[in-house]
Amino acid sequence: MKEKDNLKSGPPSSGFSGKLSNVIYSQSFSFGVFLIPVLDMRVIGSWSDASKAAELASAMMDSGVDVFTAIAGGAAQGLIKTASERGAYIVWYNTNAYNTAAVIAGCGIMEQKKLIMEVLNDALEDKIQYGISQTLGVRDGYLGFISDDPQYFNLVPADIREKFEIFLNGFIND
Repeated sequence: MKEKDNLKSGPPSSGFSGKLSNVIYSQSFSFGVFLIPVLDMRVIGSWSDASKAAELASAMMDSGVDVFTAIAGGAAQGLIKTASERGAYIVWYNTNAYNTAAVIAGCGIMEQKKLIMEVLNDALEDKIQYGISQTLGVRDGYLGFISDDPQYFNLVPADIREKFEIFLNGFIND
């Protein structure tokens, strides 16, 4: 983003979302939060190379990307540093990371521990049904978004938060 206040007025003007990954992923949570039509994805190639992540993030920012998500382990620290220095935003994954950096505008959550405990309990009670697959998501309470953190309220305007809540609830009520 050119100025931090751009997020307050609505979706980033660039129309670009960025994603840094050690491996290639096909979706970005930032699509739901900011309704951004373009995805620019780069592969770091290492879970620990923060310098490479910073370099890629900087190049992406030079091309107009201002909202990122990263599935990159420790290398994501390079993204956090660069986003903080250059005024971009990050949507985090799988944990409440709002307190990690002032540029984290959203956090998704996967309830992996909950699922593991359920599967282990089923195994101990001899209730596992082998050969059957199951898809779990938002509707089932295994995927979600942390929307009650003060930083989320401070960085994301009310109209975007409301649109995102409707978007997320569409999965639950569908």
